[in-house]
Amino acid sequence: MSSEWMPIPLTLAKDVRLDELAFRLRVNRCWVLGVLIDLWTTAYHQAADGVFPVFRPETLDAIYGIHGLCRELASMGWLEIDGDSLRLPRFREQFGAEGKRRAMEARRKANNRTRSELPAPRNPRTNPAA
Repeated sequence: MSSEWMPIPLTLAKDVRLDELAFRLRVNRCWVLGVLIDLWTTAYHQAADGVFPVFRPETLDAIYGIHGLCRELASMGWLEIDGDSLRLPRFREQFGAEGKRRAMEARRKANNRTRSELPAPRNPRTNPAA
């Protein structure tokens, strides 16, 4: 079993750009969310630093079956078009080793906060119940 993972921002599902993009493309917002996650995971495995060389906008549109998807993703800031290549902005920052380290650190801190908010376990020898 693989332990490979990538941090996806928890705020993504509530990002208003999902609704706007879904409206423009006439699709469900969950479809847009799935496309973004699929695109990011594909880039994570196949694109150095989030750059898809020789990957035109028409190719992306064909993969997901929606004409204009690539240009709309670019208009929302989720993708950059550079001639015959596509680039995911801030990819290394978000999904590279540093992004994963930050996500793990945030998770560790959240777990520590949760543990510190729990009542101390009762020890019957030193703290008997009344």
